[in-house]
Amino acid sequence: MDGTRRVQVLSSGFVGFLGFPAAELVRLGPPWPAAVAAAAGLVVFGGLFVWVVWHNAPRPHSAATPYALAGMVVTAVALQFALRETWLLTASFYLVTLLILVLPRRAWVPALAGFWAWHAALAVLVLDRPFGSAALVGGGVTLYGAALGVGYWVFEVGGELRAARAELARAAIASERLRIARDLHDVLGQRLTEVVLKSEVSARLAAAEPERAAAEMREVSRTARAILAEVRATVSGYREVDLDSEIATAREITAAAGVELTVRLPPEPPPPAVAAVAAWVVREGVTNTLRHSMARTCVIVIAVAPATRAAGRTTAEYVGELAGRSSRAAEPPEPSARAAGTIAAGANAAGANAAGANAAGANAAGANAAGANAAGVNVAGVNAAGEPVGATVTVLTGEAAGESARDGAGGGRVFTVIVADDGPARGPRRRVEPGTGLTGLAERLAAVGGTLSVEVEKEWFMLGARIPEGAE
Repeated sequence: MDGTRRVQVLSSGFVGFLGFPAAELVRLGPPWPAAVAAAAGLVVFGGLFVWVVWHNAPRPHSAATPYALAGMVVTAVALQFALRETWLLTASFYLVTLLILVLPRRAWVPALAGFWAWHAALAVLVLDRPFGSAALVGGGVTLYGAALGVGYWVFEVGGELRAARAELARAAIASERLRIARDLHDVLGQRLTEVVLKSEVSARLAAAEPERAAAEMREVSRTARAILAEVRATVSGYREVDLDSEIATAREITAAAGVELTVRLPPEPPPPAVAAVAAWVVREGVTNTLRHSMARTCVIVIAVAPATRAAGRTTAEYVGELAGRSSRAAEPPEPSARAAGTIAAGANAAGANAAGANAAGANAAGANAAGANAAGVNVAGVNAAGEPVGATVTVLTGEAAGESARDGAGGGRVFTVIVADDGPARGPRRRVEPGTGLTGLAERLAAVGGTLSVEVEKEWFMLGARIPEGAE
């Protein structure tokens, strides 16, 4: 039995207290017409009480049955002339209880004051009591009503707190499910790609270079054990990512896939909170490069940069500019410099520029259509055939759109993380869709006030993130 039904049943049981005025009616022994009328009045009063309780308990304080309540008051006044002393006190408790149940809280004080005046008037005018005695008894019943109201309010607040606690528990469960789904995607996406690549390399080398093939299979076994450990850590909630480890893993799997990787880092390592988010960007970017393109060159750049770039700069020029800001080249240095120069020189000058793409509505109009999250995902950067059309694609979630403007104007440093590849120059790439990976990554960035962007040009594809230094 739920709480509402319990209140209805228990409150209906109060009708049994009408046996006291019925006994008083027998004791008084009025003429039979008056006795029949009084007995009928008690039945009507009890029936109206049950009616009011059953219709108002599911929706308390809504005054769902005003006419039934008014009928009870009229019946109580009429019975007062026949039942005298016992009835006034009995009817008062019934009516005060219903006032608290039926009326909204803001009406309790004036209703209780009006009840006190009603009780005192009946006691003085019908029962010929002194005003002082009538006022005192009426005050006692009014205090009962006030105490009942306070108790009812505490009961309702407790119910609201329990409902809020249950809602928080449901939200925590939903958040944990989302975390596990996002983390499993991030873990399995890259690691399984590594397993597939190394397995294919081993299969190709099995006949010609069996020793190297065996070494590759040992690496597959090591990676599989690492996947198992990371999955266990994911479901237990204790997994952390490390930027240096992600870059090292990116070197291994790009080398196995025959992709030249260039990494350039800022002169000083980013703060730990920024590095943790940057690690997720590197993982998702490299995974997308290997799974969704035919790229042969991949560039990872982490630099301290403004939140916006100069109008007219293509993706390749922007990556080259950021590479110049990042004076610390990760091993080996020569390929890094060579790749950075290739980016700057090989860009298509007629490609998309960020300002024009955003002004044309690439940020806003397509965002809601894709519907990945609050601010959405714009996927206007490729045509129906999956070919780049030179438009800027921006991914934003939550409040990130508002944060992006703040990043550049707040005075603090903004770290830009870029993972770019030359896949578009070598063949069609899959349509940029707001899948689990991009959506999950955008949610991570939005949580720290950052932004995520995806840009497609004729020769370069770029996944970029801007992370404010104050990320937590």
